Amino acid sequence: MKDVAQGSFPSFSDEPYSERWELLKPFLEQLYIVEKRKVHEVVDLMKSRHQFYASESQYKNRFRRWNLKKNIPTTMKTRIRNIVQTRARIGKPSIVKYNGQHVDTKKLWRHPKTGERRDTITGGVVIDERGGKETLSGYALQCGNRFFMSWNMPNIIFRLPKARAFDQSSPSDQAAMLGIEITVDTPSSANLWSSPNNIIMTNWMHQFWLFSFKTAKHYGHGPRRWTPSMLGFDEHLVMPAGSPHTATYPLSDMRSPVHSAEQHNSASERDALRPVRPSPLCRWSIHICEEPYERIPSPPPLEADSNDPCNEDTWTVWPDPARIQDFAEILQTNLESNDFSTIKVKDLPICATQMARTVKGLPNELLVEAFGFSIMGRNFKLIMDLFEETCCNVFDAIVHGMTIGEASIRKLNTNHLNHTVLDNLMIAILKAHTYCSPGEVDHAFRHEERFAGDDVDICGRWDADSTCVRVLLANGNPTIPFDWKHMFCHTSIQVICHCIGTLFGPHWAPDINTPSGLFLKDCSIEMCNRRLRLMPLHTLVMTTFCLATKGSEGETLFGMLACLLCLLGNGANPLLKADISVMDLLGIEEDVHECSHTYLDPLEFAGEIPEEVISRWPKKIKIGWRVFCHVLGLSQAEWRFRPAWESASSVADEEFFNEYGGAPHYRDDVLSIEETQDGDMAPEAPVPIQCQMHKWHRNFFGRNRTLSTIWAAVQTEFLTYRKLAELDSWISENFDMESLLSGLDSGNGAVEIWLADNEMMKSYCDCGVFEDVQDEVCIRAQEASIFYFSNFEDWNRSTFIASPGHRTKSWHNIY
Repeated sequence: MKDVAQGSFPSFSDEPYSERWELLKPFLEQLYIVEKRKVHEVVDLMKSRHQFYASESQYKNRFRRWNLKKNIPTTMKTRIRNIVQTRARIGKPSIVKYNGQHVDTKKLWRHPKTGERRDTITGGVVIDERGGKETLSGYALQCGNRFFMSWNMPNIIFRLPKARAFDQSSPSDQAAMLGIEITVDTPSSANLWSSPNNIIMTNWMHQFWLFSFKTAKHYGHGPRRWTPSMLGFDEHLVMPAGSPHTATYPLSDMRSPVHSAEQHNSASERDALRPVRPSPLCRWSIHICEEPYERIPSPPPLEADSNDPCNEDTWTVWPDPARIQDFAEILQTNLESNDFSTIKVKDLPICATQMARTVKGLPNELLVEAFGFSIMGRNFKLIMDLFEETCCNVFDAIVHGMTIGEASIRKLNTNHLNHTVLDNLMIAILKAHTYCSPGEVDHAFRHEERFAGDDVDICGRWDADSTCVRVLLANGNPTIPFDWKHMFCHTSIQVICHCIGTLFGPHWAPDINTPSGLFLKDCSIEMCNRRLRLMPLHTLVMTTFCLATKGSEGETLFGMLACLLCLLGNGANPLLKADISVMDLLGIEEDVHECSHTYLDPLEFAGEIPEEVISRWPKKIKIGWRVFCHVLGLSQAEWRFRPAWESASSVADEEFFNEYGGAPHYRDDVLSIEETQDGDMAPEAPVPIQCQMHKWHRNFFGRNRTLSTIWAAVQTEFLTYRKLAELDSWISENFDMESLLSGLDSGNGAVEIWLADNEMMKSYCDCGVFEDVQDEVCIRAQEASIFYFSNFEDWNRSTFIASPGHRTKSWHNIY
């Protein structure tokens, strides 16, 4: 082939005619395949250059014998498209060769059929048959294989060595071999760096992701059309980190979508690139009760041009309601017009027009993408438009919109990784407040460098479109720095506990005791190889251990105590056992030749943590750990009276529960309370028992008033206190963990908490739920405290959310 490239034309005239075909084959391939000459042209050139004489029919027969084809067969195109697109979804570019020659992948996207378009554009192929979930990575592995939602990273993230986790998994371990004539491989890092097509395409997709996220986040108020200049695309380009002319997107903050013009004009390009740290102090939400009032006509809305994107104070609510179908249309329209991007259509390595037409032919798939961006942007009005209801927050909207049938929250409680919704709440804690790697949480994430969604902070300190995040990504850093994070704070605790209560409170809730999909281990003994799977409270113990060992400075485990009480109050069974190898879970290597796993309940598991590990923890964490274990023990003492639950007995109940997914159901006698003649509860009373204050509610704390007091105090604490300054304590003086431990250690049932000792809390039932509450999950500060002692007066960091109302009464109407 070297002679071919250099233009040397031997004739091989001394060789027999039949052998000259094979000797001249490289020249024929060059003319017919590479240069794409027609057969009659090949005939003429072979005569003039090589003095080789043959007819057109002889050439055609020889080409067939050699399987030389100019065009790729349709079936082969389909297979190549599928594998190239699957690799593209996980950030892997592809080099395609056909018969040893490079193939222009742009030509592969022409005229795919409807079914192929669905797989190609929208992610219809989620798991490859050959590798299962091992074929995916990044966003696709952790969150599901959607197309547009996967591109939340600019091109530089895929080019730098620190981001190689995005380029580990492939549809096969080596280059994908599709028959002997097709090879699909990954370019080298050098090729990735220098590939203009890859840079253009990934940055174009990232621009569309940011446009979609920003539009979803603010849809219904403010600017109706987000232009490239408003998004900062035409002012700064993302350049390679370390480049002398490196620049980034313009600055923005959590409140304003784009920084003010004055800030931008005064900042130098170098200043814009300096790492920008978010505030160490949280924002928070306050649930309020909407008071009835007499409505008066609103002033006429400002013109669209009056909504200054740099000043949110000028934004007005749109007069027409936010409709998710309209949002999906905006996404479609911008794909067709390319108005969102600074990259010209003619510069794209794919046919953008064809992509837009393909997406338009699959409206339901685009609606799914729009729904996903609405969730990421926390725009509950768009979400509730799909469910045709109204609600106070996104999580509650989804739970209440998925009550029955195949799309119920009960049926969809576990995802493609066997993670439950509760598991994902635990991941939210770990990714926000520890330096745990994804691989420690699930082996399937072992190649991942970051958790999906960590560009949105649970405490509201940064968002995917914030300055600090965009500068971080522009500098090639795919992960949130650990020094941005802080301990499991009251804002985060309130979010997690409200989600737990919202998820497991309704009668259509999934089974709270569904086995966990996190921290899975396999027995290392070859003859056993048993899958060791934790139950929910074991996973909570493991999450608590991770916070203790890899949490932020100042961690107290108060938040994990809150999660434990919240789960116990909603029916998590502390007596359930799981097959556990403690040493494997803790990453402690042992030279063993027999199985080390054994069945343990959550308290036994916590007791197996080596003392030498606990001894290295700070004092505050040791105290929190002991309080956590005390609460587990108190709950177990109550549950030991509890008989096993049974399935629904009546035909009507059985049909109802089957429709909702077949969750367990308590017998009537389990709900009854046996009382003595003096009115005291008999010692045989099981858990759960009926709450005496809230008749519709089950009491899972049983006879132990200590548990309900601690839970009421925990709720009052995170409803009334926030750290306002950097030197402030993370927990108020009203809740002292050391005093609480002292009372629990005494064994006399004393609860030494300032909130309880000084009668600062209103009356609460044996479940720890306050007496006169509008909603037993989203309790308001004034419903918990006798007098006002909250310190939430920093209104710039506060967001007010309408309380859900009396939704909890409908949660229990089945009984």
